[in-house]
Amino acid sequence: MDCIDFSNVKLAARRKFTYTANHPQSWIDSAYELNLAAKVLRDKVEENWHSEKPFRECYLSPYYMLIGYLLETLLKGILVAKGYKCVVDSNFVGFGVNGHDLYGLANKAELPISEEESRILKLLTEHTTWAGRYPIATRWQNTYLIDDNNAVESTITYCNADLHQFDILIYRLNKMLEELVVENEFKS
Repeated sequence: MDCIDFSNVKLAARRKFTYTANHPQSWIDSAYELNLAAKVLRDKVEENWHSEKPFRECYLSPYYMLIGYLLETLLKGILVAKGYKCVVDSNFVGFGVNGHDLYGLANKAELPISEEESRILKLLTEHTTWAGRYPIATRWQNTYLIDDNNAVESTITYCNADLHQFDILIYRLNKMLEELVVENEFKS
């Protein structure tokens, strides 16, 4: 009986894995798909905000999570476009920050971010790490902010104006990533 030599298949798969991870277009494509999915929920979120009926939060957490993943993908794409390798020798080495920490990724990419963008990135990090997927964080301290006077405030707040801020940030990061890709093509 003849045996099939899978060594070439494994080698091709390893090369594709490395190439895909370290190629900015892969991140652009993933961000595009996340944006399409988020737009489906966005319609429901806007419909709820403008409705006379009682507000339904069931769409908010998943929508914020998708927007968070979209921004995470754009930020990681920017890092890759700037030359950061997240896969070396077919091994995932990450990006040097907690994978879903949007504020950390923006800092790693050395992006100038406004105070409002910082607030948005931190809010969406809550959704990419737990609020979009689970009913609780892994620690109660991650669910509430407690000030020096022991006043308690939820780390999760929803604001209609955030939707516009999401659009601005998505546009800015997407444009930045695409410009880096074009710039890199001219260098090649």
